[in-house]
Amino acid sequence: MLSTEKATSYLYFLKEPLDIFLFSIDRFRDTTMLYFLFHGQ
Repeated sequence: MLSTEKATSYLYFLKEPLDIFLFSIDRFRDTTMLYFLFHGQ
């Protein structure tokens, strides 16, 4: 059976890779914007 604590632990397990993934996307976007800012001229 699927208890609520099992579901929360599953979400918690997924949350960390998701945070890392979103963080690296933010990083990538920042560096790309900086790159185009300096090399776009």
